[in-house]
Amino acid sequence: MQKLYASMAVNLGKRAAVVGVIVFLVTAILGLGLTKLEFATGQDSYLNTDEDVYKDNVDYQDLFGGQAMLTLFTMEEGKTIVDLFTPENMAAWEAIEEEVLADPGVQSVVTPRAALEFTQRMVTMTPDGEVTDDATASVAGQALLGARERETSDAAMQVRLDDALTTLERLNAVPPEERVFENRDWVQFLLTDNRGEIRKALRPFFPDDTHAQLVTRLTGNADIEEEGRASEIVVGAVQEHEFANASVVTTGAAVLLKDLNDYLKGGFLTLGGIAVALMLVILLLAFNVRWKLLPLFVVLIGVVWAFGLAGYLGIPLSIVTISGLPILLGIGIDFAVQMHSRVEEEVQLDRAPHPIQETTTNLIPSLIIATLAAAVAFLTLLLAEVPMIRSFGVLLALGIVIVVIADIVLPTAILGAREYRSPTPQRDYTTDAVGRAVVKVGSMPRKAVPALVVGSVIVFVGGGIVDPMLDLQTDPEEWVDQDSQVIEDIGILKDEVKSSSELGIYVQSDEAFSDESVAFVHDLAVSSLDEHEELL
Repeated sequence: MQKLYASMAVNLGKRAAVVGVIVFLVTAILGLGLTKLEFATGQDSYLNTDEDVYKDNVDYQDLFGGQAMLTLFTMEEGKTIVDLFTPENMAAWEAIEEEVLADPGVQSVVTPRAALEFTQRMVTMTPDGEVTDDATASVAGQALLGARERETSDAAMQVRLDDALTTLERLNAVPPEERVFENRDWVQFLLTDNRGEIRKALRPFFPDDTHAQLVTRLTGNADIEEEGRASEIVVGAVQEHEFANASVVTTGAAVLLKDLNDYLKGGFLTLGGIAVALMLVILLLAFNVRWKLLPLFVVLIGVVWAFGLAGYLGIPLSIVTISGLPILLGIGIDFAVQMHSRVEEEVQLDRAPHPIQETTTNLIPSLIIATLAAAVAFLTLLLAEVPMIRSFGVLLALGIVIVVIADIVLPTAILGAREYRSPTPQRDYTTDAVGRAVVKVGSMPRKAVPALVVGSVIVFVGGGIVDPMLDLQTDPEEWVDQDSQVIEDIGILKDEVKSSSELGIYVQSDEAFSDESVAFVHDLAVSSLDEHEELL
C-alpha cells in the first residue's frame, strides 16, 4: 500500500491540472444534488411508517383532513360574542371562506357564522330538511323528545320536560320573522343554553362569551411545503379584513411548522457560515504555514460533495441532521490541517527529499483507519427508533468518507504542484506560540501521567453524572425563535382560550350515530375531562 500512496502523491502533484478539471466536474455534478435536499419536519421524521400511531394518523387525515388553523376573535372590553355578528363581520367571514376554499391546500372552513347556522338549522328545520315553525318537529325538538323517552326514571323525565319547556319559551319569545343574525336576542338564544352558558356543541367555536374561533382544516397528509403555502393563504385572507368589536389572531401547527421549515433552510446556511467564519479566524491566527486557507477550501469542497450526494440519495435534512454540517466541517478541517501541516513538517523539520510522498505514506493509513472507525460509530445510530436520528447517522457516515477523500486528494495534488514549482523554504516553525505550547505539553515529565489519567477519569465521571440532568426538548414550539410572531400568537391562544393544538380521535362503528356509539363518545369525553381537569 505504501507504494500506492507514494505513486498517488507523485501523480496527483504532476497532474494537478487534470485533477483540478476532474474536481471541478465532480463538484458541479454533486453540487446540483444540493438543490435536491429536502427539509423534513413532518411526523415521518419522528415516527416509523410501520408504527400504529403513524398509520392511525394517516388514516385520520385521509378521513378528516390535516392540520387545523385557528383564527381567534377576542372581543373588546364590554363586548360579548353576540356583538361579533354584525353585517360587516358576517360578510367578511363569507369572503374568507370563499377565498380559502378555492385553494387546493384547504379542505374545509368553519366560520363562527357557519357554526351558528348549524344550530339554527337544528331548531328551524325538520329531519327531512324542511323549514318549520313548530319547534317540536325540528331536529332539536325531536332529539329532546327522544332523549326524554329514553330516561328510565320519572324524575329524570320531568327534568327533561322542564328544560324543554324553558327552551320552547325562549324560542317563542323570538317571532319567526325576527329569527335572523342581525337580531341580538336570536343570536343569544342560539349561542346559550337555558343556564346562560355556551352550548356544549358550540364550544369548539365559542370557548366562552368573549371568544370565537374560525377553524380552517388543511388538506390531509400534505407535505410541509404544501401546508406552509396553504397556511399563508389563510393568514393572508384573514388579514385582508377588519372585524368590528374584536381583535384577531390566526395561527396553528401549520404556521409553526412553516416557521420551523423556513428556519431550517435559513439556519442551515447560517450555521455553516458561522462555522466557516470561526475556522477562517483560527487558520489565520494559529496555522503558521504557507497558504493558510487551503484546508478551508478543501473542506468546503468536501462538504459540497457530501451534502450533494445526500441530496441525490434522498437523505432528508431535519432539526437533527443539519447539525451534521458543523460536525463534518470540524472533522474535515482537522484532517485537512493534518495533511497540510505534515507536508510543512516534512519540508521544514525532517528535510525530506520527497515531502508529499512521506506525508501520504505515513499519514493516509492513519486517516483511513480513523475514518472507518468514525463511520462505523456513526452507523450505530441506525439502531435508533427515531427516523431522523437514523438519517443523521447515515449522513455522517457517508459525509466523513467523502470529506476525507477530498482531504487526501486535494492537498496532495495542490501541495505537490506547489512544492514542485515553488518549494517551501526551510525553517523551524515550532518556535511560534502554538508550536511552543505543543512542545511544552509533549515534553511533560512521566510523573505527570497519573495526574492526567486522574483528570481524564474525573471528566468522564462528571459527564456521566451531568448527562441525565440534560433535558430532552421534544416540543416543536421550543425549536423556533421564541421572539417570533408565531410563538407570540400561540401564546395568545394559550392565554385567552387555554389551548393551542388538538388531539384528533375518530371512532369506527357500523352505526356511528347509534345509542351505543354516542354513549361511548360521551363517556370518553366526560372521563377525559375529569381525568385531566388540571389542564382546563
